[in-house]
Amino acid sequence: MVALLRQMNSYYSNLIEGHSIHPLDIERAMKQEFADEPAKRLLQLESQAHIEVQKLIEDQLERSPETNICSSQFLTWIHHAFYERMPVEFRWITDNEQKERHVC
Repeated sequence: MVALLRQMNSYYSNLIEGHSIHPLDIERAMKQEFADEPAKRLLQLESQAHIEVQKLIEDQLERSPETNICSSQFLTWIHHAFYERMPVEFRWITDNEQKERHVC
């Protein structure tokens, strides 16, 4: 049940960001069964990263339940763990003034 909830959490979080992927494709990603279609594969990799980091967070809180989840250190750790797992195609920001895109 926990694994299914992680997948649904990833599904809805990504949907909020405008990254729509079918739950079955998320399940396939967790089995390392990636789509041949590049766009779908990227969404699968994003979901996989999301779920892996969710597990890391759970493990951290189980080991150290006193962890301050609102601390800048904890939030920075989550951000780093997530973005190091993300496909480079999703790691960018846009500078609206200069109309440039920068990879993070």
